[in-house]
Amino acid sequence: MEYDREGHRYDQRLKAQPELHTTLDGDYFQSAWDKSGVVEADCLLCHYPGYDWQARTKQLKLRNYKWAATVGAGLGQVTGAVAQGEIPKVKYDLRKFNPDGTIDHAAFITSPEPRNCLFCHGISDQKKRGFSWGDKLNPDTHQQRGLKCTTCHFLVNDPTKGVATINHQIAMGDDLGEGVAPELRNTVYSCRECHEKGIMGAPRPKHEKIPPSHLKRLACEACHIPQIGRAPDLAADVITGAMVDVPLVGKKVGDAAVWQPQWLRHPRKGLIQPVNVIHAVWVGNRDADGIIYPLFFKEIKPVWERLKGKIRDDNGDGVPEVNTPEEIKLLLTTCRQVLAEHSGRFKQISPVYYKGGKVWELDQNGELKTSEDPSLEEPTFCINHNVSPAGMALGAKGCSDCHSKQGKLYQDIAVDPYGPEGKPVTVKQAWLLGWTPLSFSFTNLYLTLLSPLFALLLLGLLLALSLHYVVIGPRGVCLTQCPGELELFSLDERVIHLVRMLSFVFLAVTGLLFAFHRVGAIEFLFGSYETARVWHWSMGLVFGLSSLWAIVRWWKDARFAPYDREWLRVMGGYLSRREVHAPAGKFNAGQKLFYWLTTIFTLTIGVSGVVMIFGQKVTPALWHWMVPLHGISALILILAVIGHAYLGTLANPGTWRLLVTGRVSPEWARAHHPVWYEEKVKALEEQEAAEEEKGGEDVAQS
Repeated sequence: MEYDREGHRYDQRLKAQPELHTTLDGDYFQSAWDKSGVVEADCLLCHYPGYDWQARTKQLKLRNYKWAATVGAGLGQVTGAVAQGEIPKVKYDLRKFNPDGTIDHAAFITSPEPRNCLFCHGISDQKKRGFSWGDKLNPDTHQQRGLKCTTCHFLVNDPTKGVATINHQIAMGDDLGEGVAPELRNTVYSCRECHEKGIMGAPRPKHEKIPPSHLKRLACEACHIPQIGRAPDLAADVITGAMVDVPLVGKKVGDAAVWQPQWLRHPRKGLIQPVNVIHAVWVGNRDADGIIYPLFFKEIKPVWERLKGKIRDDNGDGVPEVNTPEEIKLLLTTCRQVLAEHSGRFKQISPVYYKGGKVWELDQNGELKTSEDPSLEEPTFCINHNVSPAGMALGAKGCSDCHSKQGKLYQDIAVDPYGPEGKPVTVKQAWLLGWTPLSFSFTNLYLTLLSPLFALLLLGLLLALSLHYVVIGPRGVCLTQCPGELELFSLDERVIHLVRMLSFVFLAVTGLLFAFHRVGAIEFLFGSYETARVWHWSMGLVFGLSSLWAIVRWWKDARFAPYDREWLRVMGGYLSRREVHAPAGKFNAGQKLFYWLTTIFTLTIGVSGVVMIFGQKVTPALWHWMVPLHGISALILILAVIGHAYLGTLANPGTWRLLVTGRVSPEWARAHHPVWYEEKVKALEEQEAAEEEKGGEDVAQS
């Protein structure tokens, strides 16, 4: 309130051209700049301790503009008001001045105190974000440790951006709106910058219980601002011709009321960020150019005058709201009538009502229709203050803080300030981030049951195998005591098995460390989490290729035959203390089952793993299915391999030799793989007969 559109000071120009007072120039019409003075930049507002903001505001309301700073700083008292046609008089407090009329420099503070910052930012940010500072009902761990606003929001000195400290350009974050001074965006100290580098002694968090993938997708504030203790705006409704603030919680904005911020993916950073969306409720007109122009208050007021008594207050907040189809239709019809009578600024009269992200308007038949206009964005404000310490952050109590029906992701988020019944229309937080109800339930089941269920299954399996070994015991003669005369597995088959076995063990160990978030162990073994991921991916490629080789190499031998029913009926003799033999080919029925089980889950793990590697490029819904599918498949495969390893070693002594030589004795083959043995013997006999026949022919020819 100092310079007009042409760069002239209001008071000086009006004194030079008093006739401007009677013109229709909005800057000067019926103004009193020549008497009130202008509102100059007030250094004392920030740099003077004990500044009285309310006293300053009072003088501004009285239009005593040029004396507002004097009264605010307590340097004097002003009597009279320009707004009342009086000539203000100033009485200075001489105790605060030096003999030469200056103020002692010691009275100023170089770095403003938070109290001074809140003069401007307190009320507005409370509406936008529920923000408050030094508030026991809305604490901030940084404030409690003595940090000030200027600790992070310092004066920017960046020659590359043409910004110098003397210009008082204050560092800012990266709010969702375009805002002002884009050259200052992201100049503030970030959470990661302080806590990863230890700036100003900031502790360096280890996040040992938090999946590193979360740290890549979530802003720090998402977890560390789990709730806010003051009520912000839910909606700004101008239907009555005046701004009506609808609080998200409580009875009015600023009330002591706990609420959880909404999560939204930041369009520039790509991180999930806590925000507050203020739902704008307003009336506009779609002009001939197709653009929707909001109506001025002076255009809305006559509409509301005609609607008085016809619009109900369904939510009982004392202000009627236009929320039912009948009321919306009545509003648009009345608006069309008023605009046709009074407005000349539109070439086309086509009123619209904007609420809950939807545009309501009347079609050619006068019936309601709704649409969405991407160009109409609702004011969305990032929440970066009122930070909680680690022990109070989301995830401190485990995955269920978010991934459960009592957790953050199942929170109801208002997307429309009032539906047909006057109550806010809500959607689950998870749905807004790309989950579907089914994928959310699947993910929750996986996360909540992963640790206890896998531990129980593993313990149960080990107990069952131990009981089997003690009660039933190993079966048959140790293979190492038999001569290896027949080749059961060729060299390439043994190589396949060895490569799969080693790569699987590596993947199982690293996968379990990932699944149970053992970051410390990962960093100890690999140096960093990223290095471990690269190794996991690389070994996954080795396992995948060797598995494809194995699938192709053994699929004929793994086909089920009628004789496999007998093996399954007696369970291969593993449940009998006496030696029981059942018909079996190169693979018995149990090994065939293991082949098909590993084939299915290997393919599942492979496909889901590839999707996870390129997770940033797939839809959230697909990602949310693939992560639990990968984990569940891997855990089932780990349990199956443990059982397979037991049956192939302790339960059948000496069979480990097959991994080295691939050879067995005829007696052992006849007992354990009789069908294969017969086929092998028959093939050998035919080979010998063919060789003898060929030898006889050679003798005859000679």
